[in-house]
Amino acid sequence: MSRQIVGRKATYLYLDNIITMAVGYALWFILSKITAVDVIGVSSTVISLTLIFTTIVDLGVSQGSTRFIARSFSGRQIGNAKTLVTASLLLIGIAILACSGAILVFKDWIFPSTIGSELIILSIFLLTVSVVYAILRSVLIASLETQSLPKITVISSACKISVTIGLVLLGVGATGIILGYMSAFASSAILFSYTLRRIFKPYQKDSTIDLYQACKTILLASIPSWAPKVLSVIGARIGTVFVFAIEGANQAGSYFIASSVFYAITAMMDSLFSIAFPVLSSMDDQRKRYVWRLIKISLVITLPLSSTAILYSEEILGIFGQGYLGMSVPLKIILLSTLAIIFNVGITTLVYSYGNYWYVLFIGIGSSAPRILLYLILIPLYGSTGAAISFTIGSFVSFVVAAIAARQIRMLIFWRQIALLFSIPTATAFVLDYLQVNYFTGIPVIFFLALILFVALRLLTKSDICDSLGILPGRIGKPIINIVEKLSRK
Repeated sequence: MSRQIVGRKATYLYLDNIITMAVGYALWFILSKITAVDVIGVSSTVISLTLIFTTIVDLGVSQGSTRFIARSFSGRQIGNAKTLVTASLLLIGIAILACSGAILVFKDWIFPSTIGSELIILSIFLLTVSVVYAILRSVLIASLETQSLPKITVISSACKISVTIGLVLLGVGATGIILGYMSAFASSAILFSYTLRRIFKPYQKDSTIDLYQACKTILLASIPSWAPKVLSVIGARIGTVFVFAIEGANQAGSYFIASSVFYAITAMMDSLFSIAFPVLSSMDDQRKRYVWRLIKISLVITLPLSSTAILYSEEILGIFGQGYLGMSVPLKIILLSTLAIIFNVGITTLVYSYGNYWYVLFIGIGSSAPRILLYLILIPLYGSTGAAISFTIGSFVSFVVAAIAARQIRMLIFWRQIALLFSIPTATAFVLDYLQVNYFTGIPVIFFLALILFVALRLLTKSDICDSLGILPGRIGKPIINIVEKLSRK
């Protein structure tokens, strides 16, 4: 499969992420205007804890099964794919029951005392629908039939917005926000099931593996990635919980909004590597070159965005209200980890596609262990700023581990290019900040100057530009690619 075809598949995934992020920000923006910061703090803490439970219950199946399902689709072994999907759902069903029981038994130890039993029960339901959603979505991505993702997300997002805002206006508070999230996951899971049924229906091939063998195969591939994934999610999301427990609901709500800005900026990277993983798993050679190009494209797109957000963090947070301006410094600190996060995800995706599970584990521990340790030390001292420092330090520790892993597998990393890709937009942002240039002028300056210097220094070649444009739909991307090719001949 060519890079342009893969890119177009990734476009749907990226569009899906963009819709999710846009709706998420629109929703949190509206909520910041119609409800108190402490309500957002309570709901975001419950959502963060549920995300951690979801990762635990997932057992790594949503990622581990993708390798084999992708190969089954690639080899037209649809019967095997069906068995693998059934095995995946069976495994997470057992895990959901076990985790739900543990939450009910140990709820007083897991949840802060200010979170009531009603929200704890709702978190179990949210856990269930979100895990099923994650599994079905991963199957759809493994099939590379991603064109239906944006449509499903639009429908589920409309459901989430209407349910959440309606219940909050009725005075339900944090409970309404959790129910809104549940409605989105539930509606998506139903639509995913219908779509997958349509994909599988034309094929009536028998499976060459039985259910027990499928469960065993998936577990063997999933567990090695599960531990680092759990640690990674804990390291990324437990900060909100610690801020809630130590600083209170108001600070937790503000920190949650600030960290969400970071995840929105890295959405493109998530889309590219999510679609790349099943492709890499089915490739026999040139994986390293393919991943390096994805890392570079992600850096070219994302670093100017993060530099802009660092420069104008107060303006971005001010959109949500004056109560969030205090998160400007934590947001700047978190955004400094953008380069490290992209590199870490790229190398992790590569080594996992090779089946090098120990490297996946070490990279995950490299980010999560320092974060969790530093959260306990720095949040009591510096509050949300301490949480941001902990997050960023963990990202760069993992960056070092990922670099070592890349060297071990003999992947060629062009460090000069990475340094220039980082320093050009960052230095431009610092200069504009010193000159006190407003955002109306500063944002286009950062992007255009970065693009010009990337091309002038040959950090961005014609091939890179064509590959980047190749992720656009054919009617848009192809004419622009033709223009670029014509200009390059002159």
